[in-house]
Amino acid sequence: MMRCTGTSYPAISGNELSKIPISICTRKEQDKIAMLLSRLDQKIKTEKRLLNQFEAQKNYLLQNLFPK
Repeated sequence: MMRCTGTSYPAISGNELSKIPISICTRKEQDKIAMLLSRLDQKIKTEKRLLNQFEAQKNYLLQNLFPK
């Protein structure tokens, strides 16, 4: 907000915007983060598959415990 101009509609110029430093991770850190996220995605898929198997087993058992 310190770099904005205007009172009723504060805005920042492109020139002022270009002066704001932005930190980014190194390529090595980005690769580590990407690998971690990929592993988490794989874990989520595995756990969803297990959950589906358990739900199917539960439904089977409920149908056989209380036949109609």
